[in-house]
Amino acid sequence: MKNAERNAKRRRIQQNPFLDIEAVVDKDNEEDQSLDSEDDGFIVDDSVEIDEDDVLHGDEDIMSDVATQRSRHLSSQSTGPEDDEAYSAFLARARARASAARAQSEQLGSIIAEVYAPPPVDLYSLPPKTNINKTWVRIRPLKGALRVYSGDLALAVRSETYGEVFWLYWLVPRIRLSKKDNSARPEPALFNAQLAMVEFGDQSVESVHSDDLAWNFQGFSYSKQGYLIEDAPAKSSLSFGGQVIPTIDEFKAFASCEALDEQLRHRTQLLIGQNAISRGDRVMCIGGELRGLIGTVLECYEDRLDVHLENLDIDSTLMRIEVRRHFRVGDRVTVSLGDGDSRTGRQGWVTGIYEESVCVFDPKTREEMMYSWQTVQFDTEEIVYNRCLPDLRRSSTFPELLGMSYNPNRVYHKKRIMVVGAHRFKGITGIIVDTTLDGYAFVSLDIFNHSNKEKVKITDLQIVIPGNKSNQIHLLPIAPQENMYISTISTSPSLSPDAPAPQTPMTSISTARSGSLSDAWNPSARTPLPSMRSPLWSLSPGVTHSSDSMGMVSVATVPETLTWICNPVFATSRVKLRLRSDPMQIVEMRSASGDVVTVRQGMLIANYPLADVDFVRAEGKLDPVVSFSPGALYGKIFKIKEWGTAQTIIYDFGKRPSNKNTYCVATNTLAVVFPPLKS
Repeated sequence: MKNAERNAKRRRIQQNPFLDIEAVVDKDNEEDQSLDSEDDGFIVDDSVEIDEDDVLHGDEDIMSDVATQRSRHLSSQSTGPEDDEAYSAFLARARARASAARAQSEQLGSIIAEVYAPPPVDLYSLPPKTNINKTWVRIRPLKGALRVYSGDLALAVRSETYGEVFWLYWLVPRIRLSKKDNSARPEPALFNAQLAMVEFGDQSVESVHSDDLAWNFQGFSYSKQGYLIEDAPAKSSLSFGGQVIPTIDEFKAFASCEALDEQLRHRTQLLIGQNAISRGDRVMCIGGELRGLIGTVLECYEDRLDVHLENLDIDSTLMRIEVRRHFRVGDRVTVSLGDGDSRTGRQGWVTGIYEESVCVFDPKTREEMMYSWQTVQFDTEEIVYNRCLPDLRRSSTFPELLGMSYNPNRVYHKKRIMVVGAHRFKGITGIIVDTTLDGYAFVSLDIFNHSNKEKVKITDLQIVIPGNKSNQIHLLPIAPQENMYISTISTSPSLSPDAPAPQTPMTSISTARSGSLSDAWNPSARTPLPSMRSPLWSLSPGVTHSSDSMGMVSVATVPETLTWICNPVFATSRVKLRLRSDPMQIVEMRSASGDVVTVRQGMLIANYPLADVDFVRAEGKLDPVVSFSPGALYGKIFKIKEWGTAQTIIYDFGKRPSNKNTYCVATNTLAVVFPPLKS
């Protein structure tokens, strides 16, 4: 048999020398066996469990070649989902995942202002896609027919003709209806066909019979109500992500527009009500880098607001679409529901805040009603616009700064007080933020949506001192100071819990907090005179005082004499002194002997009584100071590292601050000196 095969092979090679020897050999049995062995690697055993994730994502995983081959083998033999169990095992779940993911992406991309994203679920039917057919836009700065309308509001209407999508822009025309009008940007006004015919002739206006168009004039088309209709591409306008909100005047101009349907009108009214912000309103940032911060509106412009952010203590300019009004419990508000509603104009206080509504208490009817927060506005009658009040502690000129540094009433800065006496804010607490030389204080009141500063006489204020209990306070009357030295009366005013508490329209004080304050609440009550035997104590900001040591604050008639400058240590310190008769006059101390101090006043040397001069107190970090506190620092010159109203951190003059030469001393023990002379 083998010899016959060899003979046949030789004959074939002789006939065609290019034949492959191995190819012409008849090995049908061996080829069948090799094919069977290869098929065994692709046949899936029923006992083998199919990994659904590998099958679903087999093309993405390099190490899943075997799973890919198995899936291809199954898909080639399956005829449908009903005939293959493996198909329904993993493909049905894959369809659900893909359907849910596709639904989420389309909802987030098509629905305007949709924040909520549903979790992935087995979703087989997709929701209908929302198409924006009408929206408010603003015309982009461009060249062409719409260049005059750059920045104007337009109502964009989506239209489709023979499968082609285009936009129709409805605008308030800016046309010259008079030949004498040569302005480059005429005022917006609706088109008047009769006026145009009178001015330019009957042939200038062409009548058009269409659903939307009514007139053609100077190459533009107008509706029956006089609105300009222009066909332009979508890139001609700016939508700001669908957040273009008309102003009140712009919305009134589109009141008679034929393309403005009721749904868009209602939605626009809600958006305008949401952004109806005025000066003095409290707002919250809902977009941008300052999202979540709360501030007060200082100035309002057409498209932006100047807001003072309370947390950062800065003024920032924000877009109107980046803020919304922010209410708190206790705000005094006014309800605005329209002219036809009887509840319009009601005033009350906010007692509850919810997601889309606020609860308002009406003091006249004693009722609490729920209103949409878009229909509630801050009560502007209680807002005082005094944004430009000067900060007296930061005067621009040196004489003003010097005069305010001598202000004796500055000791009350940052003190918590209560308004008493014959004042319209009687019973309201607050904090003194500034004072004047003539006995007035600028107070930040704890009152609903009120201005930050209210000018009140110091005689109408009393310092609030917490009592022994958490719900108890004591009131300490104060009076305007004539100098920097104040004294106290060791005896405190009697506080009786039996006396009735004063009631005010803005707030009510409990009996436990008020006590017996008949003299304080009586406008005609006189302030008792101080006791000269009482000890001196400071009312500087940051110093806490217990209720046991409280007393009546008033003027000390005898000023303190500067006995410490008589020490020879300060003869070379160049201490700054000012005359009590003329606080604006600054002199340099040369020496002191007995009751006479020698000073250098310009180029002159003069002598003054020691009781007629006062030292200049430290007010910042600029000037060097000398310490007259008894101890190791007595008579030494320092620089201020951190200044405080109660305590100040200082370090040695002429050296870098370190742990070895840095000290913390009381601020009232530092006197400003002229820079030391170089030796």
